[in-house]
Formats: sequence, C-alpha cells, structure tokens
Amino acid sequence: MLRALLDSLGRQTLDLDVPVELCIVVVDNDAAESARPVIDAARTSMRWPLHSAVEPVQNISRARNRAIAVACTAAAEWVAFIDDDEIASPRWIAELARAQRTYAADVVAGPVGARYPDGAPSWLVESNRLLARTVRRTGERIVMAQTGNVLVSTRLLGSLGMPFDPAFGCTGGGDSHLFLRARLAGARMSWAAEATVVETVLLSRTRIQWVVRRAFRIGNCSVFVDRAVLPPTRWLPRRLAMGVARVALGVGLLLSGLLRGRGAIVGGLWQLCQVAGSLAGVLGLRYVEYTRVHGE
Repeated sequence: MLRALLDSLGRQTLDLDVPVELCIVVVDNDAAESARPVIDAARTSMRWPLHSAVEPVQNISRARNRAIAVACTAAAEWVAFIDDDEIASPRWIAELARAQRTYAADVVAGPVGARYPDGAPSWLVESNRLLARTVRRTGERIVMAQTGNVLVSTRLLGSLGMPFDPAFGCTGGGDSHLFLRARLAGARMSWAAEATVVETVLLSRTRIQWVVRRAFRIGNCSVFVDRAVLPPTRWLPRRLAMGVARVALGVGLLLSGLLRGRGAIVGGLWQLCQVAGSLAGVLGLRYVEYTRVHGE
C-alpha cells in the first residue's frame, strides 16, 4: 500500500498560478525499517525530493511528530497528511493549496473515499452509505479534521507545542485532539471537496467484529479527547445528549433492518457501540486499538 501511495504522490499535478514546492516525507514506524526497500525504490523515480526517517517506538502520534520535525527541517510552511493505506488523486495537493489560498485557512481538509476489496460484503457498503456524513462544499467552514487528508500550517503546529499527544498514539484520537486545540486557538479550518483521496479497505476490516470494535473505539477515544482539553461542564452534558440521540438512532436502524436488511442492522450496531465506547470513556476505561498491524 505504501508503494501505491508513493506512486500517486509522484503523479501530482501542480498549478502554475498556485506556487508549491513539494517534498515527500515518509516515517517508518518500525525499528526493523520494514519500509526501507519501498522507500529506496521510490526515491529513484520520484519527481519530488523524498525524505525518510524511522520512529522505532510504535506510536502513531510519535510517528506524526517525527514527520513534522523532518518537514520543518526542510523549511516547510505547510504539511499535508495522508495515510499509508490511501491513494491521492492527481490534483490532491493542488486543490488543498488552492482552497487554502482562496479561503485564507490555517487548516484545509478533504474527503476520503473507500475502495472495497473483491468479495466485500454488501452490508458493509450499505451500512457505510447509511452512516455517510453530509456532503460539504469547498470553502465551507469545518470544526474538525482528520490526518487522512488534511493540509496544516506549520506555524499553527508550532503554536500548539507538541502537535500529536503520544497518549493517543495507540488508541487513536490524536488528530481529533490536535484539531480541537487548533479550533479553540482560533484556527480557521475549511473544506476542499475536490482534494480527494481513496482509502483501501482491507478484508480484515470487512467483518462485523472489526466494525463494531472500531465504533466502540471512536466513541471511547472521543471522550478522552474532550477530557484532555475541556472541563467536564463543557463536554459531559453534550456527550450525554449525543448518547441519547445515538441510542434512539441505533434502535431505529436495528428495527428498520427487518425491512432494509443487514446494512441497517450493522448501522444500528455502529451507533450503539459508539455509545458504549463513550460510556466506557466517561467511566475512565480506555480502549487500545492500534496494537495490531493490518495489511502489507
């Protein structure tokens, strides 16, 4: 997947009227440097300078912080994040840069689509469609972003101290923690609908067991993000209200599954498992997801 990602970055088309000097940074979060052969092969054909580093401690936040440090060493003014299981569209960087300039944003995020493997169950596609977020327009203000597709000012990253908290490095939520702090600091965050990337969905992530565990993790780490930044009076009432709404929606989807099929049932389980994860977070119980590596 890293090879496919680097190939897509090598095919980026930049606009002449939006000057961008591009370099690529890859951080191998493995002391054994398992990504070295792919990185070395890509370096011989990459159109852009390709920098690499190793973060031996397996922790997503530490790896992202290392990537920022390498980028800043190269005097980068902006850092665009993308995950190693994604493929960037040819105009990904160009559209992020164009939206940033047009809307004077400190953060620009774009959509992440899904590419399902052969044999993916129909209920997965249907449940994802039921849970899809509202389509946003380019330039629309947003209150949250994710590192799967986002452009961030290094000035903003520097103002936040340690950008990604290692406490979230094995649980997830480090990007939510970062962008919540950015929003509270007054950062302007905008959407770029044309800056698209596609995530490869692995077969190991097409099973109901994985889907409900992911929902539980999202609900769980979202509470710990709030707890780390906000006083209880700011987040607890909102979480309780969201929990009631999700329970109602989840039960409704489960019941509609009798007519709409398995996709609606899985959508209902997703909502209820998010509530369960949030409740565990309120009680101080933390779920650690990122101890297993998926894919190759």
